[in-house]
Parts: sequence; structure tokens; C-alpha cells
Amino acid sequence: MLFFKNIWEPLIGFSISTAFILTLLLFRLGSLVPGFSTTEIATFNASNSLHTILNNPVNAPYKLIHLLLIHYHLSSPFYLRSVSVFFAIITIILFYYVLSRWHTVRIAWFGTILLATSSLFLHYARLAEPAITSTLLIGIFAYGLWLKTTKKPKFAFIIGTFLILLLLYIPGLIWFVIAGCIWRKKQLISLFKQYFVLGIGLSILGLLLLAPLGYGLYKNPFLIRQIVGLPTQFIPSIYGYIKNITDLFISFIIRGPSNPVVWLARLPLLDIFTFTMCIAGIFVVFSHRQLDRKKMLFGSIVGGILLTSLDGEVSIAILIPFIYILASSGITMILQQWFTVYPRNPIARTLGTSIITIAVLMTCFYQVNNYFIAWPNAPETKQAFQIKH
Repeated sequence: MLFFKNIWEPLIGFSISTAFILTLLLFRLGSLVPGFSTTEIATFNASNSLHTILNNPVNAPYKLIHLLLIHYHLSSPFYLRSVSVFFAIITIILFYYVLSRWHTVRIAWFGTILLATSSLFLHYARLAEPAITSTLLIGIFAYGLWLKTTKKPKFAFIIGTFLILLLLYIPGLIWFVIAGCIWRKKQLISLFKQYFVLGIGLSILGLLLLAPLGYGLYKNPFLIRQIVGLPTQFIPSIYGYIKNITDLFISFIIRGPSNPVVWLARLPLLDIFTFTMCIAGIFVVFSHRQLDRKKMLFGSIVGGILLTSLDGEVSIAILIPFIYILASSGITMILQQWFTVYPRNPIARTLGTSIITIAVLMTCFYQVNNYFIAWPNAPETKQAFQIKH
């Protein structure tokens, strides 16, 4: 009885949060907009046969699930977009795990709800094209944290191998895989020595699973540029590159991108609360820059900005989890400062927590309305989703 008494409140909270997030991801998934966009049709055409995928194996894990659905005649907007929902759910789980290891459960909940209700995240999470897979970069952080404390090193070795193989198929993530391996090189080398035979077997399996990628790169060398995150045609000049980076920052705080497929009008990508918490989060990262996790976080953000600004295959989706990690760190700092001022006053402590909770809920309400009401009713959005198949 004591066990159930201790877990019933967290269990109810977890159940409600899970149901809410799943509802957000699946609500009118196939009917919110009148048809497919050009990017969704391009993904459909790139996934409609095994031969097509072998010729261009970039994002092959995503395309193979699409192919399976197409094979069983499940090619409606709902089913094809559900592939992105699947990867979005994995991202949310990994994100919560990372936050729960770095912060309190309350902060992890705040950050996860902000991420899941973010209209920017929902756009990519509910679109039938593979940009959402770049958010799986958070998996490197989750795996590194898990590897440090796990009691099942053999299982961790196997999971790490498959994680690396998955990420190598996603444009631009090869650089982060290399950085992540360097970050945890001692543990990885130790695991390989401890389970040498298993390591050899996993290496052989890895080569076999990477064979389609190697074949595709051999047949179409220009795909190498996609895998490393470079544009397939023209690399911007130094001036153009700096302008792209500047425009990226402007899109977050002043004027968003003009792309009705993934955004509404020219609204900034971040609302005022999230932007303010990100500024506070940047201060936290800078203040604790000697920590390995802060270095990895900073490096991932900088790497994501540099790759996104190249105008290649790497979309702004790669930055979304890290934006909300920064925002969560900012919330932590604000609450810590408040509790420092009022260390023993229960009314003041409750007031501080309540203000942050209300701000989070109001932000979620704004973002959900932005995505589910304003965006699908915009004429530009309706025009961008007119394609039937």
C-alpha cells in the first residue's frame, strides 16, 4: 500500500501528460490541412521503392518506414505523417530523460511540455518528411548520460552501436557522432575491450547495415555533401554565410522565415517567454562552461547553427531540443534565484513556482493556438497544401 501511495500522484501526472502529448501529435493529423505539400510529395516519391531508396539512402530509416506503409497501401496523409510523429515521440522521451538527469522532475516537466507544445516542433513532428529525424541528435546526450551510470554495459554497447548507425544516415549528424564518441571515448573503448567478441560482431553488423549508405554514396557521390550537411549545389560565400547566420538569429526573435509549410506568416520562431528563458539559459551555460555537458551543449548549438546556415539538408529542426534545454536551464536559474531570496517563506516559494507554472501554461496555450488554429486557416498555408495523390 505504501508503494502505491508514493507513486499514484506521479503516475497520474505522467498519464495525463502522455495523453495530452499524444493528442497534440495525432489530433487531425491527416486533415488539419487540405492536402500534401511539395516536400511531402518529394519524400513520398523518394520512398516508393527499395531501388529508389538504395539510389539515395540519405534518411533511409525514415524512408523504409514510409515504404512499408506504402507497400500496405497506407499512404494517406495520416499514416505518412505518423512516421514523423513516431520519431517526435522518441525525441520527447529522450529530451525528458536528459532534463530529468540535469534538473529536477518539475523542470523536466516544464521543459518537455514547452517542447511538445512548441508550434515549431509540431510543424516538423506532423509533416510527412524526414526533417524531424535531426532532433534525434538529443539521443547522443541521453546515451552519454545513460552510459555513465548503467548497470547493463553489454546492452549499452549494443544500443550505442544502433544509435550511431541510425544517426549516420541523417544529414549533418556525422559530425556530432564523432564528437559524441570523443566525449565518451574512455567508456566506449573500455566496453570494446571488455566485450571484444561482441564488439567484433557489432562492427561487422554495422558495416552490413551501412552498406546501403556506402553503395548510395558510391553510385551518387554528390550525396556525400548531403550526409555531411553541405548544400548539393552551391556553398554560400563568406558574406552569404554570415548573412544566413544573421538571418537565423533574426528569425528567432524578430521576423520568422517565409515558408508556409512549416511556419505562420513572418512571426518570430520564439515567443517572448521562451526567448527570455533562453537568454537566462545562455548565462547558465556560460557560468558553468567548464562542465563537459555544458561544452557538449554549447558545441551542439554552435554546430547546429553553422550547419543550418549552409542552406543544405540540415533544417532548423536540429536546434529545437537545444533551444528548450536552454529555456529549461533559464527556468531553473530563475527559480533558484527566487528560492535564494525566499529560502524559508512557503508563501513566497509557492508564489514563485505558481508564476512560472502560469507562464509555462500560457506559453503552451499560445503555441497550440498558433499551430492548430492560426496556421491552418492562413491562405498561404492552404495554398501550400493543395497536392493530392
